[in-house]
Amino acid sequence: GLVGSEMCIRDRNRLAELGQYELAETMFRRLLTDYLKGEISNVQPDEVTINTVLKSHVKAHAEAAAVSAERFLDQLDNFYEQQEQIRKKNRNDIHNVPNGTPRIVYEIQPTARARGIISNLWVQLRQPHRAWTIIEKAESVYHEKEKLFHQQHAATTNNDSISTIKKFRPDHISYRQIIGALCKMEDPPTSDLASKAEEVGERMCKMGHRLNLLTCNTISVSYTHLT
Repeated sequence: GLVGSEMCIRDRNRLAELGQYELAETMFRRLLTDYLKGEISNVQPDEVTINTVLKSHVKAHAEAAAVSAERFLDQLDNFYEQQEQIRKKNRNDIHNVPNGTPRIVYEIQPTARARGIISNLWVQLRQPHRAWTIIEKAESVYHEKEKLFHQQHAATTNNDSISTIKKFRPDHISYRQIIGALCKMEDPPTSDLASKAEEVGERMCKMGHRLNLLTCNTISVSYTHLT
């Protein structure tokens, strides 16, 4: 019921504050399982729930927590794909949906913000290459959604759909954090690190973000101090 749901939310927030990411993940899975069963709960995990769990990984501030967070995101991606298959089947046979069809969970796919939370954790742990892998995945998801949108809405404009797609586009902060971390990994930086920072900057621009003066200077300075 409502009281139980409010307690669950408070518990998740508390776990996030304490960095208890394993317990936070367990509570998330329990919430998801209860919702899928239907008769137990109508409380659906959503974007806010996911981000709260990920904040517990950040609070733990450890490589094990970051690895666990990546695994958690992968599991959500796989679950989302399963849900998509159910949605497609229901759309294709709208008049013959069998009883006992699994429930649909919306807002379950990790957004760019969710991936950015873990990308930033890898940056804090001085592992920008791991952070870049997370953002590359976010870019891939965004491009897939953008492509699908144009295929389905070639002749119309749906502002709600466009707004939803933008939630999956990595923000400029994630790129700048990675660029800064790459240029600070070694003192002085290597040519490989400088080239990688430049590549991230180029990808940032392709995503529609601008390189500010500070970011440009960071990349330029890394080239002037090559080992």
